[in-house]
Amino acid sequence: MKPPSAAVVLVLLSTLSPTKAFSQRVPEIPNPNLQDVAMATWYSGFLPGVGPYNGPVIVYNPIVVDRAGPVLAAFFYAHEYCHVQLDHIRQEMFGTNMFNRSWVSQRLELQADTCATRDLMRRGNRNAVRAAADYFFGQGPYQTVPTHPPGQVRANNIVATAQRSGLR
Repeated sequence: MKPPSAAVVLVLLSTLSPTKAFSQRVPEIPNPNLQDVAMATWYSGFLPGVGPYNGPVIVYNPIVVDRAGPVLAAFFYAHEYCHVQLDHIRQEMFGTNMFNRSWVSQRLELQADTCATRDLMRRGNRNAVRAAADYFFGQGPYQTVPTHPPGQVRANNIVATAQRSGLR
């Protein structure tokens, strides 16, 4: 089966992704080989269903997204959209390699988690925030990726942000 075009994915995921309205419409590109749930990056070239494109995109692994389920996936999408909204994604950082991850830092990851938590809380999606906190608490104090804080640090940040935003 042929994967859907970026434009089709944009329309399909707009019903799942609660953050679509807050900034800009960003093409979402399925990649079942991505070794992560999703990543925000820069793309220059032709996108099927969109045409010539030069801007931020979100590449996601549809298999991992499906396994996470719609509630937790909502947090992951919000997190990636926050990278875009917070201007963490700039063309000059990627050159010709859209999978360049050298821009990622623990500070930027925590900023995106904070932004996603605030956005989801504002939209009343407390379940996605709780699911994310539970997911990251489940990772414990271990840092599995050098560019990402340990799960427990991320969970504590999400909980503290949610409490400041009205989740008890």
